[in-house]
Amino acid sequence: MKNKCKQGYIRKGSKCVKDNGKSEIITSSRNFNLGGGGVGFTGLLTLLFIGLKLGKVINWSWWLVLSPLWISLALGIIMVIIFLIIMRKEW
Repeated sequence: MKNKCKQGYIRKGSKCVKDNGKSEIITSSRNFNLGGGGVGFTGLLTLLFIGLKLGKVINWSWWLVLSPLWISLALGIIMVIIFLIIMRKEW
């Protein structure tokens, strides 16, 4: 068994396979995927607020209960606008 694979190939177990370019750390026993995913902070906060609203613990309007979603959407739009302004000035 050779220790090195050809260029463009990675070792997976005892075989050399073509590197697909995904962000993975390959060890001898496990593959660790580095691509995020899952529910973030705003998603958890929204679920908490919805649960409290449905459980009648809080008496907020639905606009306020869903505010973490609106706030994160607004921040995302603001960041895109700032990015476009910066890119336009550099171009």
